[in-house]
Amino acid sequence: MSGKSRTMRSGKRNAAKKTSRRNSFTDGRQRNRRNATGKNELTDLAVPRQLGKVQQFGTPYQILLDYDKRRTPRLRSTFVALRKWFKRPPSFIVDQRTRKGWHRVIQCEDRMLAAEQVAAQAILGSDKKREELNLMRVLAIRRNPKLDRWTRERWNLLFDYKIKL
Repeated sequence: MSGKSRTMRSGKRNAAKKTSRRNSFTDGRQRNRRNATGKNELTDLAVPRQLGKVQQFGTPYQILLDYDKRRTPRLRSTFVALRKWFKRPPSFIVDQRTRKGWHRVIQCEDRMLAAEQVAAQAILGSDKKREELNLMRVLAIRRNPKLDRWTRERWNLLFDYKIKL
């Protein structure tokens, strides 16, 4: 066994040396290098993997929830949580069936910050991955307030359907 481990260690050292030589280019050639699948890395980053038709854009007064369950999400737990956070009850709550689950739109009377919206959506049980990405977008907008209007308005939305490319 010790012979195998020595071989593996030396292989790792050689691989590290190769990558350090390969990554030492700083004149832009590295960006256009082809990856293991033969595709250009710059193109892989620039092209989205899926497109979709937007069903609803979020506003500062709305909580948009995405549930990936067959059953309708429970309303009682939603009302209990909303009663703790807000002084006034929501104007309306709309549930809409999707191909994979449910979308729930909650219209509130009080204006919320983007971070508050993400927190409320995560606590109310919205899709975990969706809320992680929303939080990343909100933090990016907060760090760079000069982002274009298109990016600032599209951080919280629900899709009607998606097409994988």
